[in-house]
Amino acid sequence: GAVDSIVDIVAACIALELLDVDRVLCSPIPVGRGAIECGHGVMPAPAPATTQLLIGARTAESQLDGEITTPTAAAVLTTLAESFGPLPEMEVMSIGYGAGTRTDGPLPNLLRVYIGRACEDGTVDTVVELLANIDDCSGELIGATIEKLLSAGCVDAWASPIATKKSRPAWTLSALCSPSDVAAAERLFFTETTTFGIRRRTCSRTKLQRRHETVETPYGPVRIKVGSRGGEVISAQPEFSDCRKAAQAHHVPIKEVFAAAEAIYRMGAGK
Repeated sequence: GAVDSIVDIVAACIALELLDVDRVLCSPIPVGRGAIECGHGVMPAPAPATTQLLIGARTAESQLDGEITTPTAAAVLTTLAESFGPLPEMEVMSIGYGAGTRTDGPLPNLLRVYIGRACEDGTVDTVVELLANIDDCSGELIGATIEKLLSAGCVDAWASPIATKKSRPAWTLSALCSPSDVAAAERLFFTETTTFGIRRRTCSRTKLQRRHETVETPYGPVRIKVGSRGGEVISAQPEFSDCRKAAQAHHVPIKEVFAAAEAIYRMGAGK
């Protein structure tokens, strides 16, 4: 609530608005090490408030002692950035620097911002894969957990049958989520299943550019999910939920609606 924090937060948001930024991606955040002295006494770096704000974010190895990321910086970065990782593939348009007054340490006290356009060949982002081997949980609970993970914003969730070290039939429960959703997804793993541990790995993901087009079929409107790369349509598939709804309304097989929507799109009605 301090004035300088309010100025920093408002200024960052105004800058993004003036620069017409659609998406914010951030490098792993350095947090510092050792101890810092504040109004509450001597505390470990990063401070407790910073640590709490970094839940779900990706941090970097610290090369400097003391406070490297403040609570205000952590709040801005973790709120505005949709993922954390290496510099993404893009056409760089401009670069800006902001310098602080601190001069100690081997690294320059600079914040660097790239502004660019996403490459038309597709988009690259960062996701976190969570995995847990579970040998004492029913299939009903695994299925219900998958539904909750998807409802909580996970990109995908699934279960694979395995045999564990005790030769027991078991499951590997997996989920893909954005770095900002990791804490919520891990909580579901722990509260909804019997697992005592979760493995985590960060992955770079390349995606086709996606859009929806709607075609009119004899069974009603059906959305077509279109994926493109470099301006070329690579994949076009009718949305299954739309086909199922139309099939139920007209008492026909789902595959019949699916085929009709696909044929109409191919003939150019969806373009």
